[in-house]
Amino acid sequence: MTTKKMITAVLLLAAAAALRAQSAEDFGVEQLPDNTLKITGYTGTAKDLVIPGTLYGLKVTVIGERALGFNYQTYTDPKLTGVVIPDTVTVIEEEAFVPEYGEGALTKVSIGRGCKTIGPRAFSKHPKLGEIVIPGSVIEIGDGAFWACGLTKLVLENGVQKIGGDAFSGDSDEYGSRNKLTELVLPPSVKTIGYGAFGDLSLTRITLPANLNVSPAGFETGFVNFYNGQGKKAGTYVKRGPVWTKE
Repeated sequence: MTTKKMITAVLLLAAAAALRAQSAEDFGVEQLPDNTLKITGYTGTAKDLVIPGTLYGLKVTVIGERALGFNYQTYTDPKLTGVVIPDTVTVIEEEAFVPEYGEGALTKVSIGRGCKTIGPRAFSKHPKLGEIVIPGSVIEIGDGAFWACGLTKLVLENGVQKIGGDAFSGDSDEYGSRNKLTELVLPPSVKTIGYGAFGDLSLTRITLPANLNVSPAGFETGFVNFYNGQGKKAGTYVKRGPVWTKE
């Protein structure tokens, strides 16, 4: 076989493998009462996975608990490096992408603009996940949803109302401070921040709405005291040396 034919054969095999990895049969599904589907598992070989918006002619609306992380029912873990979640998905359930032990491999995640709920610990323990955009369709981010990730950039679009405890915590006790965020913008829609949601971060610039209860959120004491002392006014707060000021 010539070199050209060998290369062509390899490319064809790779393409066939990619198609095989994205086939409907590789997704475990559960039909829901509203005649939509929940993804319950994945046995394909793709590491950079595009989740289809429909399977078997039905809309995919839920990513199930542990469906694309370590699955206790099948004892498998697809070890995904990237995932695109379609706009049809409204709920990402608890621990949907969590590895069993150690570190997950995700480096990129695209959350569809139909998602309303990100469940507890849904994407936790992925230290290579550097950037995340939470679309405005999301109302609630569960406890520990991005706990112990390596975020360097976080975009929270207006629409998010509730941020759970430890949602973006770096967790310095167990895994070391992984989250590298230094700037944070909370949209006007945010009403509730859970305990330690932004704990173990080295934030130097925080933009937030008025009248939030920031005391339990894990912010450093100097910022909390200054924000409260300013009458909890909306705006951008900047740390210069050890001191917080308001722009």
